[in-house]
Amino acid sequence: MRWLWKYSAIELKDALKIHSKGISAALPSETKYDNLNSNALNALDFINIMSYDFTGPWNPSKPGQHSSFYHAQRGINFWKNTIGIPGEKLTLGVPFYGYDFKNSTTVESFKYGSIVASNKSKYLEMPLDVLLTAFTLTISWLTDNGATL
Repeated sequence: MRWLWKYSAIELKDALKIHSKGISAALPSETKYDNLNSNALNALDFINIMSYDFTGPWNPSKPGQHSSFYHAQRGINFWKNTIGIPGEKLTLGVPFYGYDFKNSTTVESFKYGSIVASNKSKYLEMPLDVLLTAFTLTISWLTDNGATL
């Protein structure tokens, strides 16, 4: 796929359109690269906002949430309100993994399945209406702000 880099996003979009294919890009939550001009952004069918990895094993002395609702809000606001991308072209990328900051030098990674398995009883004890309310409020905010789910 290395040869694709010699084409512009517009040329690539035109070539893919012939085959009924679209074009998207996974971009950082709050960074627009200088070489990504408005023509390239307009050529994209979707922008996948990478709203994760705000901290992790590369920075063990900075524990915290690596993908929070706050990060999702900021990413959507950045691409929609600062850069001007229509909400219907934005999709929110979320991680299916997590990090456990054991101490200031050790961080362990966990996949989604192991996180759910290790916390199963905690989720089973939580009332379903509480889980559904939190989920509904999150989805409502995201869609009200133009995110595509």
